[in-house]
Amino acid sequence: VEYNKNGVVVNDHLQTNVPNIYASGDVIDKIQPKLTPTAVFESTYLMHQFAGDSSSAIDYPVIPSVVFTLPRIAQVGVTPEEAKKNPDKYTIETHHTPDDWYRQVDKEQLGDNALIFDKEHHLVGASEFSDKADDAINT
Repeated sequence: VEYNKNGVVVNDHLQTNVPNIYASGDVIDKIQPKLTPTAVFESTYLMHQFAGDSSSAIDYPVIPSVVFTLPRIAQVGVTPEEAKKNPDKYTIETHHTPDDWYRQVDKEQLGDNALIFDKEHHLVGASEFSDKADDAINT
């Protein structure tokens, strides 16, 4: 099985260079983050491939990431930096999270978020730092 310093080499169907061997999870060379939700998605994808439910190439969903610091830092989708570079494609709304009535329940004192919208006002990205950033981004 072919591999490199980043992991096992697979095609867009998670197939290795050996036709009857597939790989998923942290072991594969991929640009997606090596996180549990990614591995679960890949395993579910392979289950559907093997069951004959699909023959499509893998199409990853947007995958959130969290840094478990105090406060926590979380991000998903289009980043504020990318949105600022493309103002013709995106708008950014920022919020001071302690001002949100819902956050006042836990008496949060610190936090901000940025919500990124495309021109049709679809939410395409979010970033937050707060005590509850992981919950907010996963939601």
